[in-house]
Amino acid sequence: MTSTWTKTYTDARTCQGAAAHHRWLTEQMASLSTPLRLPRLRRSTPLQLSFDYVQGRDAHPGDLPLIAEAMGHFHQAVHHNTLHQASLDKPFRTSAGFSIPDFITPRRERVRTLLKKGSVPAPALTAEQAVQAIESAAGAPAAIYTDANLRNLMVAGTQITMVDYDCLTLAPFGYDLAKLVVSLAMTHGPLLPATIAAALAVYNHALAASPTPLPAVAWQKLMQWTEVHHILTSPYLGRHGYRHGWHRGSPTHQANEIWTAL
Repeated sequence: MTSTWTKTYTDARTCQGAAAHHRWLTEQMASLSTPLRLPRLRRSTPLQLSFDYVQGRDAHPGDLPLIAEAMGHFHQAVHHNTLHQASLDKPFRTSAGFSIPDFITPRRERVRTLLKKGSVPAPALTAEQAVQAIESAAGAPAAIYTDANLRNLMVAGTQITMVDYDCLTLAPFGYDLAKLVVSLAMTHGPLLPATIAAALAVYNHALAASPTPLPAVAWQKLMQWTEVHHILTSPYLGRHGYRHGWHRGSPTHQANEIWTAL
């Protein structure tokens, strides 16, 4: 008999939303031949979801290229299948009957508030710059944000399993990859720029695959998104395994320190 893992929710709406997200993501992945997968949803009640038990461990920095490549194929497929019709500044109504929140609305006021409170350590962006970066994505091709922090991705050999479906929004390409980069660095310490660059290269190679090749994500754009994630994730520093601030050793801050010293 297959063992299961059960997640309990405090309200039925969030539970139902997570189940709907899981079903939709499963449909999007159905035609993909990548290491990325979702466990089967075995049972749902108003406040609980039970899935096949997932063997593995949290993602490590060494897994970054493997995950980035699978993520690129997934994002490319979701855009091709569905989200080519989406606009990042508007919620998107899926054929499954639920709406995926837009990219801009959930983030604009949050980054402004965090930066104006002065609670973000050594931000590379001002409140105005961060809001402008978020709003500038309005016309970009739409991908998906699944909160790709390392604890939501279980790795077993070359197999990657997504294990959290509560959070789903539209996002530009590269944004979810930037979340994984920041999450890994805040947990394990600064990543080498070459490691991040290698992950971006395989992600972009996946985006260039047929049937609908997509533009590559530039290094500068990925770094911009890591700074947005630095702002949004800064309240969790010291919690949930986040022991290292992104501002200590990030490629962006390293470059700023070099230029300041010159």
